[in-house]
Amino acid sequence: MRWADTGGGRSASCRRQPHRRGRHRGAITARVEADVEEGNELKRKAVTVDTASRSNLADVTGRDLYKDLTVVAINAAQGQESISCR
Repeated sequence: MRWADTGGGRSASCRRQPHRRGRHRGAITARVEADVEEGNELKRKAVTVDTASRSNLADVTGRDLYKDLTVVAINAAQGQESISCR
């Protein structure tokens, strides 16, 4: 999934597949591309999200622009890969 700024707004599109990984057995995480704030610069980077500790995209990316986007579900079923946010 790619999260990017588009003329002051937000957009999302599927880009990478969710995958099973993490410290907890059976934990599902997803790698997403996002515009991440590093110092005074924005960089497009792949970041890991989940539905627990790394669910708030503003916290993961350091950008207030994503403050209303929280990962609520990750589907890693083959052929049905998706990430749901609200």
